[in-house]
Amino acid sequence: MGTGASSQPKRPKTTGRVFALSGAEAAQSDNLIQGICFIAENPFVVLFDSGATHSFISFVYVQKLKLTVSCLSYDLVVETPTDGPITTSSICLKCPIVISEMQFLVDLICLPLNQLKIILGMDWLSSNHVLLICFEKFISFGESKCAKLLSANKVKTYLKENEMVYMIHACLKLEKDHELSEIPLVSEFPDVFPKDMSSLPPEREIEFSIDLVPSTAPISIEPYRMSPKELAELKKQIEKL
Repeated sequence: MGTGASSQPKRPKTTGRVFALSGAEAAQSDNLIQGICFIAENPFVVLFDSGATHSFISFVYVQKLKLTVSCLSYDLVVETPTDGPITTSSICLKCPIVISEMQFLVDLICLPLNQLKIILGMDWLSSNHVLLICFEKFISFGESKCAKLLSANKVKTYLKENEMVYMIHACLKLEKDHELSEIPLVSEFPDVFPKDMSSLPPEREIEFSIDLVPSTAPISIEPYRMSPKELAELKKQIEKL
């Protein structure tokens, strides 16, 4: 019989990638796009890495900030350029990060980063329509092409989870209808143009109709008042001119 450890099912694995250097190399490099973010009102240097598949945070700062750590349902194997593959299953779900006075809820994978604090990868860059301006070394937030709509049940779920929710109440203001007396010509016929059209027009007192005789054909009228003989003579005179 095998041991209890060997009989346990193996956890599924998925792969990730991060191309970030060490913190010292990142601070001295002019080719990286870095910025400042805030977590729990604490400023941190953040690295925007388009080569990273996920977003990461250092284990050291997870402990300092006392962030809630959850366990993934799988093992994530992250390929790093300095330490090789690193396996982790720890994640900080919906961690509130403030960048450029805007708050984002980011899922941060916990890694033993070397002097780096936070790396925001393609998962965050793509979902927030972030543009990397490589020449000037800064980021820009693009506009989403479609509006994101939430159902009432989704909003209730966010409220139960104590999420920050903004609600905008909009109403349509209809312009004032024009009075019939203000419309030229129409004001002269108030009986013809009632104010409310809730149904079809009432039946007329006098029915107007045109009765056609069966087998009636359109009346044929000659286009000219001249007789055919006079018309032929006129053509001869015109040809002689």
